[in-house]
Amino acid sequence: MGVALLMLAGSAFGIAALSGGLSAWAIVGAGTLGAGLVMVLVSLVAWYNQADREIQPVMGSNTNDTQKDESIRLAVDYFHFGKKSILNLKTGLIRDNQVFNQSINSSSQYFLSGDWDAALSSKWNLKTGIRLNFIQGDLSTYQATDQRIETYQSLRFEPVEKVRLSLNLRQLAYLDQFEPFIPSLGVDWDFWKNTSNQLSLKASLAKGIKVPTLNDRSTGEFLSIDRLILDQPKLLSLAEKAFREFHEVDENITLEESGLFFLPETGFFLPNAMGFSGDKFQLIYIPYEIGPYAMGFTELVFSLDELKGIVRF
Repeated sequence: MGVALLMLAGSAFGIAALSGGLSAWAIVGAGTLGAGLVMVLVSLVAWYNQADREIQPVMGSNTNDTQKDESIRLAVDYFHFGKKSILNLKTGLIRDNQVFNQSINSSSQYFLSGDWDAALSSKWNLKTGIRLNFIQGDLSTYQATDQRIETYQSLRFEPVEKVRLSLNLRQLAYLDQFEPFIPSLGVDWDFWKNTSNQLSLKASLAKGIKVPTLNDRSTGEFLSIDRLILDQPKLLSLAEKAFREFHEVDENITLEESGLFFLPETGFFLPNAMGFSGDKFQLIYIPYEIGPYAMGFTELVFSLDELKGIVRF
């Protein structure tokens, strides 16, 4: 992997690597051009990380789980330093791949942003910006995308040396939704300070929103249990049988006796994640829901014929 940078005045370039079970490579380059009180800085950062490992099986299990992680980060920054302001433009991409046994999960994120930070006077400071994001998730259980456009304005006032007041406004557009007014107010007071220590008080008041995650959007309409399941005891029985086969639990012992799983006093249970994928019905136990992280995901798949009279479809 290599990169070439053309510098007009002042430059920096470096490569770092790490090994020993993990491998990571980082390339950092920067160039500056100064003219009087105006300076331009361009930087490029490329980072690559790979981890390939075997996961120690839980006690009593003979599984040989493997996990491979691969991450790539690329970012380009442009800074324009004026007399009383700084303009920053940034673009880049983030890509993550994980292979757990035969389960492949990938995500990609592309972003473009701009920020302008200006000192309006000795007491007033304004910062405003915009950010565009596109995220693509390709997981073993679903695919989903996310697009967001976000703008913000931040005004800071310093009436005296130790007190700072701030007003922040934010606007967010995602999918077919638009949040035009997400405000916050803040106060900072440095009431005691010496050469090595400082005590401060901070207070804030803000409005928040919840933006649906990729998981929220992957399956479309949310169905409650009573709308989805017609016969819960029968589904629980089918799920336990498939669960035992998936984890190769001896038929002569109970799941509790195996000591491999996290089970409440009430015994085996249905997972939180369940639903339709094409012409199949899936039950998905995530890590820590019914077993340790090393156990990974447990994905149980049933045909619709198996679930007639049990699940509503």
